[in-house]
Amino acid sequence: MSKILTQKSVSVLFWGFVCVYAFLVAYNADFSVIDDHTLLSTLFVGKDIPLFIIPDIGRFFPLDGQELNILSAVFGVKTSVFYMFNALCVFVVVLCLQYALRVFLQEIAYSESLASSVSAPPPVKSFSIR
Repeated sequence: MSKILTQKSVSVLFWGFVCVYAFLVAYNADFSVIDDHTLLSTLFVGKDIPLFIIPDIGRFFPLDGQELNILSAVFGVKTSVFYMFNALCVFVVVLCLQYALRVFLQEIAYSESLASSVSAPPPVKSFSIR
């Protein structure tokens, strides 16, 4: 019973931390979008964030910032919308990582149970020359 309480308390503590962190992402810019200069020079002056394709220096990440273009088209240009979206991304990433970790650990447990269920090979018979 104490193991269940410990596991539950760790889970509550973990999700409490995630909620506090997501709140800080939405509340305080220090935990969120670090490209404020891009937002100020594009979306807040009425321009879209361009596709980042710069072959001269080998940079190719065309979808960078495009979600912010969509958000500003749907909800308007508001910093609170951008930060709330980032807070939502925190939850999505945590849920995906939690699922991946669970699958990974189950696979390890399954492979270990297979390895332990295999019996030891029979002893090698020694041959003697008479």
